[in-house]
Amino acid sequence: MKTGVKVLLSILIIVAGVVIMLGVAGVMLVRQIHVKETGVGDHKTVSVDTPFGSAHVQPRKDLDPSSIGVPIYPGATRTDDHGGAEFQFDSGDFHKEFDVAGALYYSNDDVDKVRQYYEQKFPDWKQKSDQKGDWHLETHEGNRIRSVSVNSESGRTRITVASLGPPASN
Repeated sequence: MKTGVKVLLSILIIVAGVVIMLGVAGVMLVRQIHVKETGVGDHKTVSVDTPFGSAHVQPRKDLDPSSIGVPIYPGATRTDDHGGAEFQFDSGDFHKEFDVAGALYYSNDDVDKVRQYYEQKFPDWKQKSDQKGDWHLETHEGNRIRSVSVNSESGRTRITVASLGPPASN
């Protein structure tokens, strides 16, 4: 066999070996991921455990927006199918646990009126808007991020409030 062919054959064998090892490692990793649902209805929790950490998601129809630190626009209502949610992630020694809490509300008032309400409540928060007309307001306080998003949806104003940070603050 010529030297060039031997080198090419060696490279192909090495690449095939690496691909096989990565495939075996991927299968082993997937087998270590466990998804578990507990509870029923509004009290259902979904947990995902991996070698890198665990995540837990729980619906919170009873989520009190004041626990997020963002008041709800007067007269806004939460729909039955869009309650709040809490998310916790813990990756052991590498990262600390954090929570995400949020809720979705609707108002019949127009977007500008709702936006003005939140601008008056939080004049120091950072404002952003995008080309679609969505408007966002957020603040970073220590390790906590709080936000409000306002946009038009099906003739109503959609209001999303959220908080992300260490669990002690939620």
